[in-house]
Amino acid sequence: MPSGYAGHPGELWFIRQLPPANALFDYHIVFNTPYILVDVTERMFADYLSREIGRLRSRPLSEKLEASAYIMKHGPTANHWNEYIFCAYTGHQHEAVFLTGIPDIKESLPHA
Repeated sequence: MPSGYAGHPGELWFIRQLPPANALFDYHIVFNTPYILVDVTERMFADYLSREIGRLRSRPLSEKLEASAYIMKHGPTANHWNEYIFCAYTGHQHEAVFLTGIPDIKESLPHA
């Protein structure tokens, strides 16, 4: 990891992952400084994605992506993920940014 953050078992990361550069590589690369979700479980985040998928069902997607991939790439609105990072920010260190809360549960976000 270029940022130097190796992480800890059980952490949930919010990252931008790039695919292998070509067939000679069998690994993906984390493109940005990792956002580490604190006090957010995988189940909590999966439940959030399910709620967003339910809200998207009636909307045609602009790209041929599955609904979950579309949400993670674009969010339900243009600035959704930027706003989440801003509202969920709890701190940082040189190698990582720490977030907490679930995007659609305002009371869970420290700065909402």
